[in-house]
Amino acid sequence: MKNYALLLLLAIGSNSAFAQMGYGKPEDIKEVQQKTLLVVLDAPKDKETKKLSKNKADLAEYEKEIADYNTALKEVFTTEWKMSKDVQFVTEEEFEAIVDDKVKKTQYAYFENVVNRSSVLNNDVGGGSNRIPRTYSHILGLTDQGKPVYTMMYNTLHPNKGDLVFIVQQFQNYFKMRLEEKGMKDMMRELLASSPKLKDMTLLIDAELIDDKAAAKIAEVYKYKYIITPKSEIDNAIVAHKPGIAYIRLIPVAQMVDRSLTQRKGFEAPAVSTSQMIFTQYIVNAEDGQGISFISGATGPKTTFGDLKTLVKNIDGK
Repeated sequence: MKNYALLLLLAIGSNSAFAQMGYGKPEDIKEVQQKTLLVVLDAPKDKETKKLSKNKADLAEYEKEIADYNTALKEVFTTEWKMSKDVQFVTEEEFEAIVDDKVKKTQYAYFENVVNRSSVLNNDVGGGSNRIPRTYSHILGLTDQGKPVYTMMYNTLHPNKGDLVFIVQQFQNYFKMRLEEKGMKDMMRELLASSPKLKDMTLLIDAELIDDKAAAKIAEVYKYKYIITPKSEIDNAIVAHKPGIAYIRLIPVAQMVDRSLTQRKGFEAPAVSTSQMIFTQYIVNAEDGQGISFISGATGPKTTFGDLKTLVKNIDGK
């Protein structure tokens, strides 16, 4: 029998798409507000560049992905981030120099996107269906502290502009809640209580992230306005802060690892993993990024017919 446990388990927040236990202390958030936020830009990695150097098209695509990500970071944090006295964009080298400076490190907060790496969470453990998927975290912290103020798992290293608007909104919405000293129970109650708002909104569903049965039978269960659409249209609605629009966003909230898999590789198995991710599906208001409802516990990155039935129960207050 497989021995499963959870790693990186994130609890549910009402005005946020995530809420990691123990993160977001009001005193730390107040300190973030008083400091300049350093947003760390990405750059091509030597190892990846060397690997792609034999194929000019692949290398160009890799470099463009990073350039587009940096452009989106600058645009989104310039227009959307409201919780710091100033925002500066720095390279990884500039960021490390500040962290290594005993005086400068006390003056900043920071935002960066990292690959989650450990003896368990990497692409070298297992193979085929047992391959453990790499995950990514957006981290906001204080440069003179060892642990983040707040972190969020996401399913891509280089989110596009729509993704980044969503991510920034979640950080800010959660920070505002923590400053009001709301706890987890308060957050969950508020999120469920807001579900009926969907009766008067149009729900956008990513055509790539709904399974065939749900797509074919959605009209049987979801009696409110909806559109199954490409993600690009959802991104446009997010960037435009379009009123009257909601959308589903699947967020990885935990990863499970088969303990026997790590033991075969010679690791001391911590409390985690199989190649399976655990997702929570959040229904989000495109206008302001506020959570409206949620469907928890999905083990696949697609909305199912059962998920839609659960959502309708939330909307109808059952």
